Amino acid sequence: MFDHIFKPKSIALIGASRSPGSLGHDVLENIKKLGFKGKIYPVNLKANQILGLTCYPSVLNIKGNVDLAIIMVPANFVANVLEECGKKKIKGVIIISAGFKETGEAGAAREEQVKAIIKKYKIDLIGPNCLGIINPHINLNASFADGMPEKGKVGLISQSGAMAVAIMDWAYQSKIGFSKIISIGNKAGLSEIDLMKYLAQDPETKVIMMYLESITDGQAFMKLSDKITNTKPIIVLKSGTSSAGVAAISSHTGSLAGSDRVIKTAFKQCGVIRAKTVEDLFDFAKAFSLAPLPRGNRVAIITNAGGPGIMATDALSDTHLVLAKFTNETNAYLHRHLPKSASVHNPVDIIGDALADRYQLALEAVLSDKNVDAVITILTPQTMTQEDETAYLASKLAKKSRKPIIAVFMGGEDVNSGRLILQKFGVPNFDYCERAVRSLDKMYFAKKIKTDIILAKYQGKNKKLNFSTRKCQIRTVEAEKILQEYDLPVLKSTLIPDKAHFKKINYWPVALKIASRDIIHKKAAGAVVVNNHTPFQAEKSFDLIVKNVKKSNPQGEIEGVLAQPMAKGKGMEVVVGMKRDVNFGPTIMFGLGGSFVEVFKDVSFRLAPLTKKDALKQMAEIKSFRVIEEYDIDLLAEIIVKISHLSLDYPQIRELDLNPIIIQKKGGHIIDVRMLI
Repeated sequence: MFDHIFKPKSIALIGASRSPGSLGHDVLENIKKLGFKGKIYPVNLKANQILGLTCYPSVLNIKGNVDLAIIMVPANFVANVLEECGKKKIKGVIIISAGFKETGEAGAAREEQVKAIIKKYKIDLIGPNCLGIINPHINLNASFADGMPEKGKVGLISQSGAMAVAIMDWAYQSKIGFSKIISIGNKAGLSEIDLMKYLAQDPETKVIMMYLESITDGQAFMKLSDKITNTKPIIVLKSGTSSAGVAAISSHTGSLAGSDRVIKTAFKQCGVIRAKTVEDLFDFAKAFSLAPLPRGNRVAIITNAGGPGIMATDALSDTHLVLAKFTNETNAYLHRHLPKSASVHNPVDIIGDALADRYQLALEAVLSDKNVDAVITILTPQTMTQEDETAYLASKLAKKSRKPIIAVFMGGEDVNSGRLILQKFGVPNFDYCERAVRSLDKMYFAKKIKTDIILAKYQGKNKKLNFSTRKCQIRTVEAEKILQEYDLPVLKSTLIPDKAHFKKINYWPVALKIASRDIIHKKAAGAVVVNNHTPFQAEKSFDLIVKNVKKSNPQGEIEGVLAQPMAKGKGMEVVVGMKRDVNFGPTIMFGLGGSFVEVFKDVSFRLAPLTKKDALKQMAEIKSFRVIEEYDIDLLAEIIVKISHLSLDYPQIRELDLNPIIIQKKGGHIIDVRMLI
C-alpha cells in the first residue's frame, strides 16, 4: 500500500546540507551510513556534492525515478518544493519541516496549501512537523533520530517525534525490536488510520503500538481496530484525556462522560489495549509480540521463594486473572516429586535450593494440566540457583507450549545472563511480579474481548428537528414526542400555562414540574411537586414551583408547569443518557437514577450503536446490578438500544437524560427527559 514510503528504492532529500549537526545533514547521514541500499539523491541549490553523493538543485533535475522525497527546507519554501515533487510524479513524501498549524494562523494557511498540493498530485504524505520514519528491516533510518533500532515485530505510530525518540531509547534498554517506526506529526496527509491499515497487512508487524494525542475519526478508528484486533493486537498510549479546560456540561450524562471515559469505552469496545504509561506500553508490547495469548484466565505460579509468589498472587486480585486449581493428578505428581517442604498447591513454591531440573519438573506438570491457561515462573537468585540453565529450559518449554510462559527473573547482575538468554529465545521477562501479571491480564483481555464484543451496525437516518430550537434545551413536550417515535414508554406531559387549566385534567393524581428551557435540573431548583390529588392542591403547587424558579433563576423562561400522571406501582429508579463526543459520536450511559446518579457515580458506558446483547452487558457492569436484575431488564435493554439509535438519527442532539426511569417487575416508565442541542 505505502511501500514507496517504507520500502523505497530511491530517496530524494530536499534540503540536504553540508553542515554537520543540521537537520539536512543528519538525516542524509543516517540514510547513507546506516546501510540503506537504494539510490540517494541530495537536493541543494548551492552544493555539488554532499557526503560523497552528487547533489541536485531540484528534484526535477534528477533523471531517475524517485519513490520517496524527504523535505527539510524552511516552512515558507515547502509548498514550492512539494509542487516540484508532484510534477516529478513522486508518490511518497515526508515533510520533516516544522512551522505549520502548530505555530498559528500563518502556519495553518501553509498547511492548507500543502493539503491542496497533495490532493492535486495524489501524493501520500507523512507530516509535516514530524521526526520521519524508520524501517530496520531494510536498514532505513529516514529521520533525525540516532542509530538503528533492533529488527522486530512491533510497528510504532507516534504523533510526537520526541515521544518516538524516547520510546526508541526505552526499547533499546528493553531489547524490543521494531518492524516500522512512523512519526506522523500534524497528519496533514496520512493519518493514524491510514497507517494502521498498512501495518495491519504488513507481514513484518505482529503488534501495533501507538502514541496518540488526538484521533482523526473516532468511528473509523473503532471499526478498523475491531477488524485488526482479530489478528494483531493494538496497544495505545493516549494523552490529552483530562477534563481540564473542557466547557461546562449541563446534564448528568455530560458531567460523567468525560473525554477519558469515552476513550476507555471506545478502546474496550473495539479490543484496543490501553497503556497508561510508557512502561506499560513496552511491557504489553513485549508480552504480545513474544508469547501466545492465553485461552483463559487461569494462571499457575511457580517460584523458588515464598514472598514473590504471594506478591504475584496478590497482583492477580486486581485483574481478570485467577489462580488455577490443579487437577488431583497434578497435585499428586508434584507431591511425589518435590521436596516435603515445597508447596504443591498454586502458587507452587519449589523452595530456595531449586536447581533447573526442579523448575523443569514443575513447569512440565502445570503446563500439562487442563485447568491451567498460563504460567508465571519466578526466579530469585540464591547461592545454588542455576539462572542460565533455568532460562534455557524455560525457553525450550515456551517454544513447544501453546500456553504462554511469562518469566520474572528478580534481582540485579546475578540474573542478567539469564535475562539475556530469555531475550535471545523470545520469552517475555519482567523484573517484578506486578508487571508480569498486568501484561498477562491484558493478553487475556485481548483474547476475551474479541469473543465478547462485536461492534453493532446501524446507519443513522439523519433526521431533522422540526421545531424551534432557539435555546439549548428542547421543550419537554417536544422531547417526549421524539421518544414516542421510538415507542419508548414515556409518561406523556401536558403543558399547564396557568392555574385555570387544571380543571381540564381528567387524570389524578399528577406530578407537576416546571416547563422551562432554562432549568436543567428541576428537582434541584425546587421545581417538582408529586402526588397532587386535586385541582386545588395542584394550584398551590403551581405557585410554589413558580416562586422557587424565580428565586433560583430570576431571568429564566417560565412557560408554566407540566402535569404528568403519577406512575402506578413500585419500582427502581435508573438513568439512561447520552453525550455526543466530538470524535467518537454518541456515548450511552446507564446507572442508578434519581438524584444519586452523580453521588454514587455507579454508571457504565458504551458507544452507539448497541445491540440488546451489548445493552445487557452494559447493565451488568454497574456495581448495583444485583439490585435491579429482578426488575424488567429486557425493557431496559430495549430502551438503551433505542436511545443509541435515536442518538445516531438526530445528530443535532448533543446530550440527553432519561432520569429517572421507573423500572418495575414488568414494564416501566420514563418519568423525565431532557435533551440539549
